[in-house]
Amino acid sequence: MLQNQWPAPPLLSPQQLQGHPLGVGIEVYALRLDTLHPLVSGNKWLKLYGWLQTNPSLASNGIISKGGAWSNHVHATAAWCHLHQLPFTAIIKAAAHTRTAMLDDVQQWGGNIIYAHRSEFYNDAHWQAIADAQQLLYIPMGGDGLPGVKGVQDYFDKLTNFTADAVWCATGTGTTAAGILQSSMPFTHFHAVNPGIQDATVDALLHATAATHQKQLQLHHLPNDRFGRCSDATIDCMLQWQSNTGLATDIMYTGKLLHAMQRHYAQTEYSSPQKILLIHTGGLQGNRSHPLLSLQSTGG
Repeated sequence: MLQNQWPAPPLLSPQQLQGHPLGVGIEVYALRLDTLHPLVSGNKWLKLYGWLQTNPSLASNGIISKGGAWSNHVHATAAWCHLHQLPFTAIIKAAAHTRTAMLDDVQQWGGNIIYAHRSEFYNDAHWQAIADAQQLLYIPMGGDGLPGVKGVQDYFDKLTNFTADAVWCATGTGTTAAGILQSSMPFTHFHAVNPGIQDATVDALLHATAATHQKQLQLHHLPNDRFGRCSDATIDCMLQWQSNTGLATDIMYTGKLLHAMQRHYAQTEYSSPQKILLIHTGGLQGNRSHPLLSLQSTGG
């Protein structure tokens, strides 16, 4: 398939959320990237599209990528390859024969799974060499890298008709946040919510990008949440928002964003009116790992 034949993610309009539990004078809008596609949902399609443009001929041969046993990126990429009849290999940081609902989906879609220990998993040069030898497109964990950033930036460059005082986004590799920060979408403040990842390079990337593009950046960390795990307080917050606004979120990223955002506006003085945009990055499939949220697991 040629480069211009890869389908681009459709442009969505932010939706106002009524009944949210934040303070008076705050208007909350959500960019529902989770609704982009039933399986290739959220920011994953944006980053994947950026990578597909780097070498369309290699992408046409198949894709190699990697992630954890519940990786949203691996799930979305496997679904993409299945839909477009492309070979896919997933390198998974887990013990051999680990089973999760996400990995079951990958295998059902015809994906090949390679289990890797920590040092092997993080050796990008090793996996790049394997991809080169097989003439396949290698995409780093989470769609990280400049092509992923460009895919996000290109998408948000088209949202010039929407203006917000502040944008809220959860960060993993920082790829999505960096793409938004350097886009031409009009806003002044950017709130990045760390889901529990201990990686100072992501914070440094966002600080540098925000400074270059003259955005005011604030980083948020939830003290009782670790990556891949969330506190009872975060779960309670997610359920409250779903009850009040109808917005279902995931335990890995956007659920923690809601909790951090609610804490911030409860503890901080703010100018009113305040118009904020939250980025729903998808990942509801990961809720299958939590018994209380397993029924909210549609989407990639």
